[in-house]
Amino acid sequence: YFVWTPNDDGWDKITGTTPPPRYNFVSAYDPSREVVVIYGGFNAANDMDVSTWEFNGLTQTFTEAVADNEADYLNRPPIQNTSMTYDEANDRVVLYGGDRRNGGSFLQAVETWTCNFDTNTWPNMNDGSPGDRDSTNLGFDRDRNRVIMFGTLSKNDTWEWDGTSWTELTINGDPPGGRSRAALYWSDTYDGLVLGPGAISGTVRNDQWVFDGDTLTWTQLFGAAENEPAQRDLSQGYLDPDNDVWNYVFQVEAGFNSFNNIIQILSYRLSY
Repeated sequence: YFVWTPNDDGWDKITGTTPPPRYNFVSAYDPSREVVVIYGGFNAANDMDVSTWEFNGLTQTFTEAVADNEADYLNRPPIQNTSMTYDEANDRVVLYGGDRRNGGSFLQAVETWTCNFDTNTWPNMNDGSPGDRDSTNLGFDRDRNRVIMFGTLSKNDTWEWDGTSWTELTINGDPPGGRSRAALYWSDTYDGLVLGPGAISGTVRNDQWVFDGDTLTWTQLFGAAENEPAQRDLSQGYLDPDNDVWNYVFQVEAGFNSFNNIIQILSYRLSY
């Protein structure tokens, strides 16, 4: 595990106790406790790992919050193609959808889970209103004080989570095209949620949009223009509020099924 500090322009290896190596995990930043929450994935032996870890960037240490227990996987959230974000209004990490192992195969899970940090448990909220979707896009809207969900590969609908249930929003105007595995993060510059590139069926996108929770509109920011990054899948992104920069980390270039793997830090300076 490594940590990247923008001003230092480099990666530093984390020492001490770390989670076992894994892939297909999800993560979300919890600003109230200033930790990154990591959940699930597969280990090196391709077995499920349903543990929950927290990373403190100040001390650069990992702590296991919920221990791994593969035998109890039915009482934990799905671990593949799921999505997660932090709900600032309810002090919970919210996780939706994905695939749940069923013997030697996987079944889509129409489920919403939240992590209770007081008890370090994952209660199932028993609301699957948005329906089947893998690798949907989740972010917290500070204007609406709600978790926002946008689309998936074949859908471009917008939903909000109030802590107990999902409600589909009626969008004014045209929304972005459907996509999965896209970064969705709050921007003070735009006073809205910025949606990054992601995958669609058979290809990937490089357009970016902002969601205005007051007017219920999506507005395109960038896309298919000079100085844009190549189309990307499996991108991760975050907004650096100190430098007013939107960063993309660990991306896969072009090709939906034939990947050209790259490790890059790409940045946009946000402006009106």
